[in-house]
Amino acid sequence: MQNSIDGLLLGSRSSNADADDRLGFWEKINMSALAFYVYPLPQGTPFTSDDLSVSDNVEKLFDYMQILLAVVSKEGWDFLIRKYGYERLFEINNRSGWIDSETLDEFIEALKYEEEISPEIV
Repeated sequence: MQNSIDGLLLGSRSSNADADDRLGFWEKINMSALAFYVYPLPQGTPFTSDDLSVSDNVEKLFDYMQILLAVVSKEGWDFLIRKYGYERLFEINNRSGWIDSETLDEFIEALKYEEEISPEIV
């Protein structure tokens, strides 16, 4: 009976070994995810360091954050700040229009707040 329930929870009637393989896959994805976009449902889209190493992807992420559909973890902010620095993130933000700030100092203040309220993991 338990095997059937496990399979249904995972969307199929697969064996426990298959279920463990899929869970292992998602654990690896989630452990490496620095940011997360809620679509496509139901699994969403994780952003890894490789994804966030492309500035166009960071701009997309900021676009999603502007409409409250994405989140960056604390580790994700650390990565982005180390990778791009505040000045480059400010430029990316200006293309996106996520944070409404006129100066770099305003942007840094807003970004530090975002980092402070961000989750430990996504």
